Amino acid sequence: MTATASTKSQDRIPLIDVIRGFAVFGIILVNAPSINSSIWNVAEFGFQITAWDAFVSQFIMLFAAGKFYPIFSFLFGWGIMAFIESAERKQQNPAKLFIRRMNALLFLGLLNISLVWYGDVLLTYAIVGSVAFFFHTYSKQKLLSTIAWLFAILLIYHLYSAVIYLFEDFEYEEIDMQMLYQTGTFVQIFWLRLQDYYDLYLWGFFDLEYIVSWTIYIVCYLLHMVSLFLLGIWTYKQRLFHDIDANWHMIKPIGISCLIFGLGSSSLSLHSAFFDVFLYPVSGISLGLGYIFLLISAYKYQLGKRLFSLLAYVGRMSLTNYMSSNIILTVLFYGYGFGLYGTMGAGSQLWITLAVCSVIALFSYQWLQHFQRGPLESLWYKYTYAQQS
Repeated sequence: MTATASTKSQDRIPLIDVIRGFAVFGIILVNAPSINSSIWNVAEFGFQITAWDAFVSQFIMLFAAGKFYPIFSFLFGWGIMAFIESAERKQQNPAKLFIRRMNALLFLGLLNISLVWYGDVLLTYAIVGSVAFFFHTYSKQKLLSTIAWLFAILLIYHLYSAVIYLFEDFEYEEIDMQMLYQTGTFVQIFWLRLQDYYDLYLWGFFDLEYIVSWTIYIVCYLLHMVSLFLLGIWTYKQRLFHDIDANWHMIKPIGISCLIFGLGSSSLSLHSAFFDVFLYPVSGISLGLGYIFLLISAYKYQLGKRLFSLLAYVGRMSLTNYMSSNIILTVLFYGYGFGLYGTMGAGSQLWITLAVCSVIALFSYQWLQHFQRGPLESLWYKYTYAQQS
């Protein structure tokens, strides 16, 4: 699901596809119980029926929730630079092509929100990607300075939010209408899905009492995404993943530091609402980068390359796999499908998650034996380059 999808296979870095495939599985692990949760309790995952459900929920919250979308965002930034360099080598206009590329992603995001699931990231990626594009001419030093300033601003804002959280009594009541996901028709769930998206992202813009604070919140959310994209752009410019052996002296200390801090901050956040809010901008990306370090450490060896080879197929079709997994899960849980919403917790549906991951992995492998790109990746590529001679 990055901007590198248009790069020819011989220009691809297999390690990037492995990391992206790993992130796809992590996203599905988090999305599955989220789709089976009300927007009012998705932070803890709904319907914790058994002790096993509670354990799996805690495991996902500690090791997965908020850790994999930063990896995707980081890779998207990396992909922006790969896309630009590819266009420039072909003497094409990268700005014009990138606009078409983001327009297509914006359209897919709107389709995903309205027809599949309100928890979409494609719309946000299209918006943030368009902003991040303007930073691709920055030097490596200027990028690092910008990233540092962004994270500093975000930590200050989240510190303020965490303090406010200590003194405010936030209570969210479960809305009975949410159970319409279990029994509703496609049309009923369509309108409920749009209502949920409005309640999550838009309502504050239409309430004069909260419009300022809500605008600041959304701006900071988008700035967080921008910082992750810029980190990916910097990594590409630094050529860290182009030759991991030559850059191991940089990758190893950064990776170990991120892994230690990420595990510590995630554990602290799990047990403290204050630190959960305060450390949000840095906790997820730190552990995400730690995961990348572990993958690279194994990938340095031939055994690791063989073990992770299937992940590369999943990563090469990340856009298709992201969309198809959401479609499969919503059909399983929503009323216009099998109506499993609310009948099981995170633990019970873990086996469904594993089955979905297995299906998309096998599908990706089989598809790429015959085609260069995944179905949606192919359409995305054709639209992007449709006006090229």
